[in-house]
Amino acid sequence: MELSHRIESEICIVYINGEVSPNTDELRTYLLPFLTDTQFKGLIINLEGVPFIGSTTVAIVLEAYQTIQNRRAHFALCQLNEINQKILSFTQINNIIDVFMTEKEAITEILSKGA
Repeated sequence: MELSHRIESEICIVYINGEVSPNTDELRTYLLPFLTDTQFKGLIINLEGVPFIGSTTVAIVLEAYQTIQNRRAHFALCQLNEINQKILSFTQINNIIDVFMTEKEAITEILSKGA
């Protein structure tokens, strides 16, 4: 798994490329500074490079969502493949977390919500 990020308009966009190993805290550790830094209006996780969302990824996404919500910032997922869209639909996580087809849509939505 490769992790990277960029900042746009006070929104942190995290890119995950590859499968998230269930035996590591690498993703959780990588996300922590972005979850707690109050300079960010929101966090977007771009899942374009993730072939399959397993239970570890789902748990980390839900933890990240709750942490962001607690500090009244915004959280979104984007660019999920068809399998991952079905997983979020089946688990009904897409009823809790905003999911967007494109990164641009996610950024636009978060910016429209304000701080």
